[in-house]
Amino acid sequence: MKRPAKMVFILAVGIVVLIIAGCEEVNLLAVRKSRLIVLENEQLKGQLEKRKEKNEQQKELFEKELEEQKEDLEKKIKKQKRLLDNCLKRKETLEKQTREVIQERMDSVFKGVMEENVKLRRENKDLKAEIKQLRE
Repeated sequence: MKRPAKMVFILAVGIVVLIIAGCEEVNLLAVRKSRLIVLENEQLKGQLEKRKEKNEQQKELFEKELEEQKEDLEKKIKKQKRLLDNCLKRKETLEKQTREVIQERMDSVFKGVMEENVKLRRENKDLKAEIKQLRE
């Protein structure tokens, strides 16, 4: 081979070697980026799983607390119902006692009035009879 052809051949081989080396370098960068992305994805998946577990724990805690509050409210409602029933019974008893007392007082007042009325009628009858006798 002649010298210029040799030079061209060496130059062509050098360019091919440079192109291959450049491609491998780009390829190595792509591989490194891919590995970093994979690692980052794994970390994110791990964080996501931890968040899911934490959310599940929070949900269970919330449901437990909600159930406790519900039970507490049901107990309070039952207690209030008992108190209301007791108040209604007491009210009924007091109303009954009040009616009885009023009836007793009215009976005693009317009894006295009735007796007085009967007495006055007799007296009135006697006086009318006396007046009639005196006129005759």
